[in-house]
Amino acid sequence: MNNLKKIFAILFVLAYSKVTGQSNNGIYRSVEEIFPDKKITGRFNFTGLLDVFDENISLGIEYRFKSLWSAGSDVAYIFRSDYLSESNTAGGIILRPFFRYYFNTRGRIFLEAQVHYKYAVYKLTDWVGRDVSNGIPAYEEYTTFRYHKRALGLNINFGDNVNLTRDEKLRLEPYIGLGVRFKKQGVDNGVYARERRLLASIYEPKYSTVVLPLGMRLVYDFK
Repeated sequence: MNNLKKIFAILFVLAYSKVTGQSNNGIYRSVEEIFPDKKITGRFNFTGLLDVFDENISLGIEYRFKSLWSAGSDVAYIFRSDYLSESNTAGGIILRPFFRYYFNTRGRIFLEAQVHYKYAVYKLTDWVGRDVSNGIPAYEEYTTFRYHKRALGLNINFGDNVNLTRDEKLRLEPYIGLGVRFKKQGVDNGVYARERRLLASIYEPKYSTVVLPLGMRLVYDFK
């Protein structure tokens, strides 16, 4: 009797596995038929670790909603900065939502429009101007303060993909682009002047410029 129970148990497990396997395969096929072009890709922009001003860790996701079109965003955390050499600590975020167009259905060469937003805070101990009138401080105070920077811009990027694995899911994505930046920065209730220092113009309270985005991502297709 015990042996018979064991046989029935084994047959039940095999039958259940067969049925559920067929059912799952049917479900997977139907999803692929309904959404043939959908793809979700994870992104790691490791060149953010080499940013000359604001070193950051950048992660993102891309969603292919059509065979040639996708959308997504990168989010980066600023953990170190040389933007102000006098700063003791620095932190902030970078957001880069984008729309992308692929030139072929294999999804390799692309052109994208990307919005760039950065907010960074730098903590310093230095001389800061107080009681400012028409940009001129009445006196200076040696203290610890926070310097805020906000930047908004738009990039047009062009890039390609280089396969790292046989299934083409893991790739390198080099890119280059052209963009503009509009920046506001400064100290609350004061002014921090850098007129006698290198690249002093980029520390103006309001500053705009043309930029050349350049980098490389590690990307992986989850689906």
